[in-house]
Order: sequence, then C-alpha cells, then structure tokens
Amino acid sequence: MADIDLSKLISALAIACKEAQVSLESYQLNQYLNHFERTSDEQGPLLVAKSIRIALPPNSQGPRSIDVPTVSVVRHDALVIDEMRVRLAIDASFDKGSEQMRAAVGPSTPQRANEEAPEAKGPSSQHVIELVLKRDEKSEGVSRLLTEISSVI
Repeated sequence: MADIDLSKLISALAIACKEAQVSLESYQLNQYLNHFERTSDEQGPLLVAKSIRIALPPNSQGPRSIDVPTVSVVRHDALVIDEMRVRLAIDASFDKGSEQMRAAVGPSTPQRANEEAPEAKGPSSQHVIELVLKRDEKSEGVSRLLTEISSVI
C-alpha cells in the first residue's frame, strides 16, 4: 500500500477528471467545427455553416426544398462526463507533525455502483471513501449559438 497525503490524492483525482473532460471537450469542439467551412471576408476569418438540402412535398408552385445547417440536426452532447464516481479503500491516519490526513491506499474489492460498501467488523482505521464529481450545464455560448442556428430552419 502507498502512504500519501489524502488531500493530494483527492486533488490528483479531481485534476485527472478535469483533464479527461477537457480532452472530451476538445474532441467535441473539433467534431462541432466539422459542420462549418473555414473562409474569410473583408473582416477576417469566417466560419460558414455547412448545410444539406431537404426536399419538401411540392405545393401549388411546384417542387420546393430548404437548406438546413447540419449543425442544427445532430446531437452535440454525446461525449460528456456527466458524473464520475471514484471509490477508494484506505487506511486513514493523522500525521500530528504536518497536521495532515494520511491515507494508505491499496486495491479494494470491486463493487457495482448501486451496492453499499461492506460493513466493517470491529474497530479499524480502514475506510471506504467515495468521491462524486459532477459536470456543469452546457455553456451559455453553445446554447445561444444552437438556438440562433436552429431559428434559421
């Protein structure tokens, strides 16, 4: 078992989860940008939404169709970490010199998410800690952009 500062362990886990979310967001942004063509005008670089033409039933004036931006018809939140749970079995101790909680961390028995931790038998310094990290809502900028683009349809 490794003996480490409990606060450093929790910080490292939080950083790892954040880095995983940033990687997903970067991938998602690249996928999102695939729905635009890069060009420029007199004001500088410009992204133009790619679109698809959809045929509609003909009316009294004949055949008709509409151009629909592809960004408005695909889902954009498929790769998001909504919640991450990390369960650790630790032997806890308190270091009086540094006034820090210490944790001897080792492998624990795998459990399903809906199972309770096993009851301890007798006095022990062994504990099960579960960290739950949850994501925030979709950014306001993405929500506004999708609303604006969808209003074109």
